[in-house]
Amino acid sequence: MAGPVADATIDMNGEVTDAPAEDHSALEVEMPAPALPSSRGAVVLVALALIVAVLATVSVVLLRSDQGRRDEQARGQDVLVTAHQVAVDLVTLRYGSARDDLDQILASTTGDFRQQFADVSGSFEKVLGDGQVQSTGQVELAGISKIDDGQATVLAAVTSTVKNTEAPDGERRTYRMRLTLDNIDGDWLVSNVEFVA
Repeated sequence: MAGPVADATIDMNGEVTDAPAEDHSALEVEMPAPALPSSRGAVVLVALALIVAVLATVSVVLLRSDQGRRDEQARGQDVLVTAHQVAVDLVTLRYGSARDDLDQILASTTGDFRQQFADVSGSFEKVLGDGQVQSTGQVELAGISKIDDGQATVLAAVTSTVKNTEAPDGERRTYRMRLTLDNIDGDWLVSNVEFVA
């Protein structure tokens, strides 16, 4: 049996002639070299990496700043709520519920102010009863003048209508208060109240 047929051609007379065989033994295949980034491409990659890093840093800073702002707003709101309530409680006293009214004030205060108020609350309760005092107040305006993590100062404009045995029809009174609040284990409590002009 004949071996593999070499390439052949047929001429015009119909005769088959051998075509020169191609030498495939030394077949070389050229592989392209791996593409290395040009210096311009490397600069672009470095610039993109820097931009991504800067954007990530800015995002973290903005998130922290936003959280800090929300924390400050929440802290300010807590301070104002407590100051508002204590200011109202100080000018809303009724002889019929004097003990409860005074206990409510004591629950929102701390330090020397609380102790002083506790010391006079018994006699104060008697004064309210003897004069049949009915006082109802409200905060007209309040704002924080100073605040940090541990202490705050609030200024409040407060009005009240006081009825007693000497003024049965009621007498309107206006007060300006400076309330100092201390942060005690996460709770804002009033540590001092001054009546200011």
